[in-house]
Amino acid sequence: VVLITSHFEFGTCYSTALDWPRQSSIPTAVIAYDLIPLLFPERYLPKGSAIASWYQKKLEEFVRFDMFLAISKSTQQDLIKHLGVSSEKIKVIGGGLDSRLAACASEGSLGDLGIQQPFVLVVSNGDWRKNALAALQTFADLPGRLIESHQLVVTQIGDDFRKALETDYRQIADRVRILGKVSDETLTLLYSQCKVSFFPSFYEGFGLAVLESMAAGAPTLSSCLASLPEVVHDKQMLFDPRDRAASAAKIGRAHV
Repeated sequence: VVLITSHFEFGTCYSTALDWPRQSSIPTAVIAYDLIPLLFPERYLPKGSAIASWYQKKLEEFVRFDMFLAISKSTQQDLIKHLGVSSEKIKVIGGGLDSRLAACASEGSLGDLGIQQPFVLVVSNGDWRKNALAALQTFADLPGRLIESHQLVVTQIGDDFRKALETDYRQIADRVRILGKVSDETLTLLYSQCKVSFFPSFYEGFGLAVLESMAAGAPTLSSCLASLPEVVHDKQMLFDPRDRAASAAKIGRAHV
């Protein structure tokens, strides 16, 4: 059996290509993470772009595999619904935590990171889909006493977050700490010390950041969309990120 662990790679990233005619006698399997570009083409596949035509060709190859190892039931359903893959060809394997992250020493100084008060943590990579902007909006919707006594700590952000902080939410800019990309050691420290880890993503193929957060012992609130309820089994920990009022109320009830 030939197993391809990452079929969709672009640019300088490396992906093994199969010679399909020669491969016809050997069973093939592929790990299926998500179909995010297909689900949100206006965000990831601009018409006429090189990446749009490349992705379409990769999809045509993708459906030829004999077995799909999906990292969530949500991804399984997307394969069936959007690509017409037979359910018999899909096995849900889930995702997993890097045990080294959970074992990272959480010793360190929050002060060195510019964190001086109890804080709400948002782990993001700047992608629109991560919806870090909703965290800023939700934090701003909290009662004034909570805003004054807490900080919002965010890792990587996108242009939408930065612009909002400079304009509509400039009045709370001093309550927001943007760290950028952090090491595993720093991430574990943040998880272990935050008042609540808040994850307002619109879509995840699995939801690794939520799993990491819970494994590190952080009080965790997660979006209820896509695969995330498969990771977070307690409905009390879930919220709809499209509902600002409910999201703010959820944080308030988390004793921030």
